[in-house]
Amino acid sequence: MQTYNRWWAENLPYLDVPDDNIEKTLYYRWWLLRYNYLDADIPGNDYQFPTSMEGVLGYNNAIALTVGMFVDDLKYLRDPAYSYGPWVSAGEVSKNGKYTDNPGDPENWSNSYTQYISEAAWRSYQVHGGPDGIVRNLARYAEQDVRGQLKSYDHDGNGLIEYDWGAMTGNDADAVSFDWKPGNLDRAESAYVHSNATAAARAYDLLGEKAKADEMRATANRVKKAVLEHLWDPEDKLIKHRHVATDTLVPWKEINNYYPYSVGLMPTPDEDPQYLEALRLWADAKQYPVFPFFTANQADKAEAAEQGHPGSNNFSVINSTVTFRFLSSVLRKYPSKYIDSTWYKKLLSWNAWAHYIDGDNRWPDQNEFWADGSADPQKIGYRSWIHHTILGTTNWTVIEDAMGFRPRTDSKIELWPIDVDWPHFAVTDINYRGTDVAVLWDEPGDGKRPYGRQVPEGYSAYLDGKLAFTADSLTHLVYDPATREVTFPTEEGPRRRPPACAPPSRTLRTSPTAGRTASPTCSPRPAGTSPAGPGPTSPPAPPPAPPTRPTATAWPVPWTASPSTSPTGAPAAPATPRTGTSSTSAAGARSTTSGSTSTATRDPADTPNRPCTRSSTRTPTASGRTCPAPPSHRPTREPTSTTCASRR
Repeated sequence: MQTYNRWWAENLPYLDVPDDNIEKTLYYRWWLLRYNYLDADIPGNDYQFPTSMEGVLGYNNAIALTVGMFVDDLKYLRDPAYSYGPWVSAGEVSKNGKYTDNPGDPENWSNSYTQYISEAAWRSYQVHGGPDGIVRNLARYAEQDVRGQLKSYDHDGNGLIEYDWGAMTGNDADAVSFDWKPGNLDRAESAYVHSNATAAARAYDLLGEKAKADEMRATANRVKKAVLEHLWDPEDKLIKHRHVATDTLVPWKEINNYYPYSVGLMPTPDEDPQYLEALRLWADAKQYPVFPFFTANQADKAEAAEQGHPGSNNFSVINSTVTFRFLSSVLRKYPSKYIDSTWYKKLLSWNAWAHYIDGDNRWPDQNEFWADGSADPQKIGYRSWIHHTILGTTNWTVIEDAMGFRPRTDSKIELWPIDVDWPHFAVTDINYRGTDVAVLWDEPGDGKRPYGRQVPEGYSAYLDGKLAFTADSLTHLVYDPATREVTFPTEEGPRRRPPACAPPSRTLRTSPTAGRTASPTCSPRPAGTSPAGPGPTSPPAPPPAPPTRPTATAWPVPWTASPSTSPTGAPAAPATPRTGTSSTSAAGARSTTSGSTSTATRDPADTPNRPCTRSSTRTPTASGRTCPAPPSHRPTREPTSTTCASRR
């Protein structure tokens, strides 16, 4: 039992968010990551390296489609082996070709699917780093996968992958575009070939192999050009799959049509604003609702059903995962009037709600997929037969988007949050290439100090327990530990923090103890703050005066009493999950009953009120508190069918 609990304490970052239902889901998903993980250490190109499994109670195999998704979450476990293992395993299994499933049952597996393994692998390397051998393997796997994908699926040589089977996308009969007309389709999922080729180029750049990097970047550009030339409809202003035999753009669409936006392939508004118009469909809940997070455009799905092609209309965390990726990109690179942070916030809540049977937060169970769902009335009518699967991932988006931590290749710290009106949040114990990084937000001026007075109000980052800087608002910034300078990137380019003699546009404090010992030339601070800044090794500083800034909008309760319609037509966040009795959750949230409904409230005995260290081997915070260990119990394994349908 001690060994089991020690693993959690030594590997998990600590996450705190004001929505207890979302927070509980985050810790449930950490548990899922471990529950669906295998470290068999079998010699040869099979299960030699630790790898994530797609549903140990179902498919029980490492499947290429979702490996990249798992890596995105696994990279935040402190031991890099957990995120490196899956992509190394996929690379070795694939034997210098396109990524395939682990051999498993050769009759049913060893296939390849739409995937972004190399893209995710590169992000894991940005977090953990390592010797040249690691990045060299990454570059080789990525290069050979890109070559293998184009060789296997680009039959007409135009730079786009072609499929005629919905299973290749992982969406099966949910992918409505395949029902429009039989035959191969040039697919928008070619965007992942672009992103994987870009990852290979960046890896070769790091190795100093310019010729290889240029070659892979040329391949990525070729795919980009093909997407814009063959898949963009200039009249309808949409990305559409292309029916190869008739050279016709397919009018029926999925969320997959937006993968080029997710990976940054599409030109930005500064380059060509016409591409923003494709985002208009996301402002219409009759086409792309927040919940259920379907694969197919629902208007197109209805038209297909009328023409005798109903297919299936399931939804799963795979869909919310790729939608989070899409929102993460468009809210930063493609800002428009059609999608705002409210869309993202609602998806966070609905994604959490879907994990619980009948919305009861005492009964988490992620299934492979769900069906017969609706936002009003709130329901999931069918939950599939694979229980506690790890299909898709979401913890990364809370860390990287809601909290704003953006991994980089250099030594700088970048924060770029999507503001969802949370009055506070914290992530601590991120192992960022050997440095412990913590990011905290405490809404200035709201009269609440959830992390204690030693943590300043505002948007702060700590490096190895020492305060590096605090900004007065949630904003995009880049901090250089070597110079202790902070820049605020803007549309016109990065803007350096003004010197003390100039009125700063944002309140910012930097700590000379973080990353550097020498004092900077200019280190402006509000009156009354400590030059060293608060932290475990420095004396407490008096609380700063509330900075001058626009009054923040009052924080709305994210789980409303009933769905409503937003200005963009998207449903509101789900209502509070129902519970029948009071119980303490596995993630430290306690359900308190009031009539037929309940709200989840944080248990003071389970959740610290300030940042804490999750390992007893590291120095605790100034408060002396350490984080509670995750639960030592496991959900009961439920019986599953011995026969199953074809791959999704």
